[in-house]
Amino acid sequence: MFLKFFLFAITFLFISCADFERDNPEDKRSINFRPSSSSKQSSSSVTIYSSSSSSKQSSSSVTPVVSSSSSAGGTTLPSSSSTQSSSSIIINACPNVAIGNNALSCGGQIYRTVEIGDVEIGKQVWMAENLNYNVPDNDTDVCYDNDPANCAIYGRLYDWATAMTVCPNGWHLPSDEEWTTLTNFVDSATAGIKLKANSNLWLLNSSTKGTDDYGFAALPGGYIYSEGFRDINNGGDWWSSTKSSNVAAFGRGMYYTAGYVSSYGYDTRVHKLSVRCVKD
Repeated sequence: MFLKFFLFAITFLFISCADFERDNPEDKRSINFRPSSSSKQSSSSVTIYSSSSSSKQSSSSVTPVVSSSSSAGGTTLPSSSSTQSSSSIIINACPNVAIGNNALSCGGQIYRTVEIGDVEIGKQVWMAENLNYNVPDNDTDVCYDNDPANCAIYGRLYDWATAMTVCPNGWHLPSDEEWTTLTNFVDSATAGIKLKANSNLWLLNSSTKGTDDYGFAALPGGYIYSEGFRDINNGGDWWSSTKSSNVAAFGRGMYYTAGYVSSYGYDTRVHKLSVRCVKD
């Protein structure tokens, strides 16, 4: 009799322990197991693998977001590093509202546009005026002599980094090659005459006076070198997107005494020049 009771007690105790382990929320083998807060994965730390298996990107940074200056076209893009950091690239493109017939509305200003080229070399669509977009909260673009009246006539002067990002969506800063395509089509020997505006804003030189044969209407807006503002009414310089060294970039220049368009690669990228955008 005692033996039967002892066996019954042992059996009951075994079943009770098994039920406790099955229902114990702290036991990973339990059907009611609930992971602690330290074992849960935060949604902000979910890892998404890009096409390169070695590069990772936080899911919280996959979608570009509009910055606080979005009304002025500021857009935040993910960093190009393999693992997304908190830093980001701000692109302050001139916000374009509409594109019409030979005109572009950008940053509250209407710009004329012109198509130059032919079937053989391809047609380029250029802005026919210098860009005059004041990038918000940025001192890398200025008016000549800090006079807004000059911006209204000649557009703004930009350093290279800003010039690379300021053209509106669907447009870009022309490369050195695209500038060469333009001047070769026009005739490199006389391109400075044919692309200059026929305007008294240029200092008078009868042999190199602008004829504006293609509607490009280049004006002598000057530029800023290390010594300060220079050469308004004498000439104008324009950026290209092509680097010429670790610290410089190629540009183009037109001057009242020259009938050609100068090409040079010695401008350090902190100089400030004019910007013409070309359509993508």
